[in-house]
Amino acid sequence: ADASFSAMTPLPMAGIGAPLHLDLAAWPQAPTWSVPPARERPMEQGSLSCTFMGFRRETLNTTYKLDRVTVIQGKYSFWDKSRTRYVYWQQNHRRWAIAQRWDKETDLLEKIRAGEEIGWAYQKGIETWVEFWQDAWREVRIGWQPALEVHEADGAYTT
Repeated sequence: ADASFSAMTPLPMAGIGAPLHLDLAAWPQAPTWSVPPARERPMEQGSLSCTFMGFRRETLNTTYKLDRVTVIQGKYSFWDKSRTRYVYWQQNHRRWAIAQRWDKETDLLEKIRAGEEIGWAYQKGIETWVEFWQDAWREVRIGWQPALEVHEADGAYTT
């Protein structure tokens, strides 16, 4: 990776490579959508969870359910059934990422809430994610997840 980049750090696990550094300013602008506030329309049943398939790291390929209690960087998070992995909003980059809760005795959720950007994958586009796999960040095509057009903690619907 180019040394002039800056962005997200993969989980600190044995045998995994150096942090990713990306020049997000060089990327094309993500599309924007106009979605009415949640309080103006009922929440669709399908938007309560998202199911990922297509990641090389099989543990990421699962269903994550909306958690209206655990707010991370201003938005509700999504958690897997075991509550070991979750999808959270990275406010600085305006994107979603997937992380695990614990690395041995370290609570990674606390680190993320303190501003660190930790995870195994992050959203690059509507159907494109970038996953850390075999010591490198690699693009992967994932189906559109309407649930990620999720409510902010204050109830406003945003993308």
